[in-house]
Order: sequence, then structure tokens, then C-alpha cells
Amino acid sequence: MNLKAIKKRLLNKERALKQIRVIYSHLVSMSDEELMEYLDIKDDKELFEYIKDLFISKEPNKKSLIKKCRYTDNSGRAKNLYSSEREAKRVAEYIYNTQKILLKIYPCPDVYGWHLSKI
Repeated sequence: MNLKAIKKRLLNKERALKQIRVIYSHLVSMSDEELMEYLDIKDDKELFEYIKDLFISKEPNKKSLIKKCRYTDNSGRAKNLYSSEREAKRVAEYIYNTQKILLKIYPCPDVYGWHLSKI
């Protein structure tokens, strides 16, 4: 790989990480390495796929599920916490389109994020 290609790849990586921080503002203080580890992204290729899925794919990216909170569902399992309302909507639409289950979206009362609940 020549120097020009290396520079382009680094610039694209920097832009991708910046975009993630814009979307998930609660991750803004993390270093690049911490952010990639937090999102379980192992290399540049996975990073670019993550960005592509985030903006292009209709199927939600499984890695966008950031963490769990202390709230549980009816079965006693921790509820999934989505870091943006947009991502929660995408997941709800995907579940409806694939399983015909209608879900509502609401903000987590405990931490920053969004939950889904059956209607």
C-alpha cells in the first residue's frame, strides 16, 4: 500500500470514528481504541462495515446494541438499551417486518438510551 492510500484510509477511519461520536454522544470522551473495543470492532474493515450498516442497511446492526440497564422485561431478563432513538426505531421496524410484533419506543428512565416494549 502506498503512502497516499495509507493517508486516505487513516482519514476515512478518523471520519468514521467522528461520525460514531456524533451519533452516540455519550461515547465522545473515549479514545479511538476504547471506542472500537466498546463497540466490539476489531479492525478498520469492521469499522467501515459498521458505518455502512448504520447509514445504509435496513436491518439493524447487532453491534449497535450498546449495553444493558437495570430494567428487566416480563421474563426477568435485562432490557436491551439502544443508544439512539433512531436505532431503536430501526430495530422496532425490523422486528415488525420480520416477526409482525408491534413495539413502542421509550427513553430509559435510568441511563441515557432507549428501550423497546410490546404494545
